[in-house]
Formats: sequence, structure tokens, C-alpha cells
Amino acid sequence: MRESLVSIGRVVTFVAAAVDGVKWSKDMREQLKTMQRDVTSLTDHASYLSNKITFVLDAMLGVVNLEQNNIIKLFSVMAVVLMPPTLIASIYGMNFKSMPELEWTHGYPYALVAMLLAAVGLTCSLNGRSGCRQANGTPRSRDETRNLPQFLS
Repeated sequence: MRESLVSIGRVVTFVAAAVDGVKWSKDMREQLKTMQRDVTSLTDHASYLSNKITFVLDAMLGVVNLEQNNIIKLFSVMAVVLMPPTLIASIYGMNFKSMPELEWTHGYPYALVAMLLAAVGLTCSLNGRSGCRQANGTPRSRDETRNLPQFLS
């Protein structure tokens, strides 16, 4: 659109310059001046719209970038939380011959509890500065947990 307006502006300017040597009526000269003003006005408006579109596009790209950052944060936190249970499970999955824990009556439940405690402990430590409890030691209420970082909600 802007290119068309520039071309029309050049034509109108050329005709206006050529009019000086030609005897045209006063109405034709007024129409030519009006056309020059209209082309200038439309060119300015096209520039304004182009700048506005560029601004909206940049803003939308910023929003998409923030959303992607939140997703990556969530994946990072989940990877850290699931690392200890994975480590414990992989050690027990190696089938060593001499693992005294396997001979225990409750060895396997102990391993499951250790995995659960590791995941919960990391979640609590990442769940704000004071963990799963407030500064005075009381558990956080449901309303207070809504104010925790977004990547953990």
C-alpha cells in the first residue's frame, strides 16, 4: 500500500510541476493540491498503521517468549524433582548380588518411601524460600500456596 501511495505521490508531484507551465483552471489546480495533501495524509496514515502492526507483533512475540520460558522452567523443575527417585530406582534395578537391603523384610517399601521423600523434599525446598512451611513453622494454607511461583502451581 505504501509503495502505491509513493508512486501516486510522484505522479501528482510531476503533474503539479507540469501545471505551472500550462494554463489550467483554478478548480483543477485546487483539485491537484487537494490530491497532494490526500496522498501525504494517506502516506502518513499508512506509516502509522505499519508502526502499530509492528508494535503488536513485537508484543505478541514477547508474550510467546514468556510462555515458552514458563514451560521450560516447569520442565527443569520436574527434572530436578524426579532425579532422586530415578537414581534410587536405577540403583535397585542393577540386580547386584550383594545388596543387603534386598534381604530385608521391608527393603522394597523402604526404597519406595525414600523415593517419595526425596521427591517431596525437593518439591518443598523449591516451593519458596521457607519450603512447605511458613516462617513460624505452621503449614501453608491453600490460599497462601496460590501465591507461590507460577512454575510450581
